[in-house]
Amino acid sequence: MNAPHYIPLETVCTHYQIEVTLIERLGEMELLEIHTVDQMACIHEDHLSQLERLLRLQQELHLDSDSLDVVLHLVQKVEDLQSELNRLQSRLQIYESR
Repeated sequence: MNAPHYIPLETVCTHYQIEVTLIERLGEMELLEIHTVDQMACIHEDHLSQLERLLRLQQELHLDSDSLDVVLHLVQKVEDLQSELNRLQSRLQIYESR
């Protein structure tokens, strides 16, 4: 394999002790990017943290892959709202210090 930054799905599945179909389903749902390198399905090493996050959510909450999409969307929404709250608090501090 010419691209050292890509990891074959079989290797990933062996490491995380999961089925290839799970990763393929996450790819179909566009929750994880799957690439083809040298005619092998792979994921980029930068996306391993996203995979770990998805697996953690699935295992801790006992979710199927369809529910995982909904929960991930809600988690992203909470993170966006937290970021907005932090931004607004920073702006408010400017006015409170006057």
